[in-house]
Amino acid sequence: MGRAHVEFIQAQVLPWQAAPASLNRPGVEAKILSQDSVSGACTAILRYPSGFQGDAGFLTADEEFFVIDGGLEIGDWACGTHTYGFLPAHHPRGPMRSVRGAAVLTFFEAAPVAQRGTSAKAFDARKLVAPFDSYVAPWGEPLGDKLLRSTVKYKWLRQDPDNGEQTWISSAPPGYRHEGFESPMETHPYVEEMFMLAGELCGNTGRMTPGAYFWRPPGIRHGPYETRLGNFCFFRFKGGPITIDWSADKIRYTFDAPYRPALPPDFREHVANPADSVALY
Repeated sequence: MGRAHVEFIQAQVLPWQAAPASLNRPGVEAKILSQDSVSGACTAILRYPSGFQGDAGFLTADEEFFVIDGGLEIGDWACGTHTYGFLPAHHPRGPMRSVRGAAVLTFFEAAPVAQRGTSAKAFDARKLVAPFDSYVAPWGEPLGDKLLRSTVKYKWLRQDPDNGEQTWISSAPPGYRHEGFESPMETHPYVEEMFMLAGELCGNTGRMTPGAYFWRPPGIRHGPYETRLGNFCFFRFKGGPITIDWSADKIRYTFDAPYRPALPPDFREHVANPADSVALY
């Protein structure tokens, strides 16, 4: 694995750049949130301009996406705000377009290469999640972990048929926990990735607000967390399903933990930029 620990960065402070030419999406810009230097896999916000049009064809990499603003059409699929989808590598797709523009949280599982026509390789139909409106999808059962409040709700979007890795949306109510409570810290045996859509989340590395992103390798101790305002977050577990291991010791919680990021060198120069003065999309 060649991806650096990113915890956490406000996406507002990162610069826009041209999307990779291999993606063949003319005029599209990208904020690269994390990238694997070995496989080329990456997480990005893609910004589609008004009037965007793209070719039919296929990608040589899996593409998972969540529309965070605007709308996008992929063939016969109309993907409005909060549409989720997972298109496996080599899946045929119709022409793309965006009438008014869109901002799309996008995950490529390898370096994305777009090709016209139909692939000579079959796509894995078990992995396909046809785009759907997650807003109207039902809230599922809570995790059931004894140390997590049952008031946190989940929308389960995907589970991989091979290794069980999962994608979901969570929603926590205001006042999830109180100042000064004591709690163990968490670790996970798999990668955890998060993008904050709304609200706030306060933890041991500082206060996250909309646009906050982390990519956390396995085994990193973190938490506990609290929110005064509530939150709405997009999560992925990579390599396996959500699994929580709790520490034997407890720490005392505070809302006011200082910002203590773990960032690759090329991100550090952007940290001084005030996130609240820059538009996210």
